[in-house]
Amino acid sequence: METDTYLQRFHEEQPDWLRQCASGKMAGRPDMLSALLRSRTVFYPGSGTDGSPVSLFNRAHAAHCFIYCDSGLSLHELRKVLRDEPFRNYEAVSEILLSEGDLTAAGCSTPTGPGYLMFTPVTPYAMLVLFGRKPHKDNVHGADVFAVLFLGWDGFDAFETLYARRDESVPPFCVVLQDHGFGGNSSGKKFGGGGRLEGYAIASGSLPEFALVGHATNAWAGYAEPHEAGQCEEPLSGWRGGMHENLRRLMLRPGDFSSGRTRWRKTRRRILNEDRWTAQTSDVHEIYQWVGNIVASVPRDFQTRSPQERSKNVAIEPHQYTSDT
Repeated sequence: METDTYLQRFHEEQPDWLRQCASGKMAGRPDMLSALLRSRTVFYPGSGTDGSPVSLFNRAHAAHCFIYCDSGLSLHELRKVLRDEPFRNYEAVSEILLSEGDLTAAGCSTPTGPGYLMFTPVTPYAMLVLFGRKPHKDNVHGADVFAVLFLGWDGFDAFETLYARRDESVPPFCVVLQDHGFGGNSSGKKFGGGGRLEGYAIASGSLPEFALVGHATNAWAGYAEPHEAGQCEEPLSGWRGGMHENLRRLMLRPGDFSSGRTRWRKTRRRILNEDRWTAQTSDVHEIYQWVGNIVASVPRDFQTRSPQERSKNVAIEPHQYTSDT
């Protein structure tokens, strides 16, 4: 089965706020950002200028909001790409540069930077771009309008800022997992399975419904291809993307993890309310880094187990955290 055909099962109507933005009726930048983060989003860390996830989900009408983040793509380079119409059959109809105040008003904080990048990151920026379908094209090609939030940020910090530390946000509908470099990202700093991003998602209860898993990248714990989970009879064809147009696998999260999301968020809230963890921002980073380090020890079938079985294997409580190390 074709991957975009399968995703049509998860069709969603175009969000009203997007129509309002396209018609100029929604003027507040923080309002736009808040509306986007309450919508179904596809999150792509280390995105570069790869438009393939937008093509996949937009064609299937399965998502209308995308978050692209890359600390190596400058705002100047991004604007050059936008002038060349990066998405076939679409053109940018509005470019909205967001300020730090806009992010704060929408309940977000600006990332402080991880300090472990192997290159000098670009000057941070956040720009929301609305893309409109060209007049001579119909909805077979995708939605009338979709939105992409472009972030000149590190992918780990962006996920923490937009999903893990912002209680009003909805978990991403899909996360694109593509580790980079020879052999993937360095140990512990991976987007794929066993890495820091998976730790952030588990710790905050922000696990996505789907993961689009790239070449030389491990899937997150419990994620399986739809035919393996009994959701379709035959394997999906995959979807090509990235710098080398490698085949990516669409994987889903089996079972209902909503109760787990609530439990993890309550635990996180108790931790962050303790004085020793609110003293410095770096302490908050230690919490997520600690969780990221234990991800490798989480059983790979963790999400398919019953709540009782899960609690026997993984129990993260505030008293287990110490600020001495």
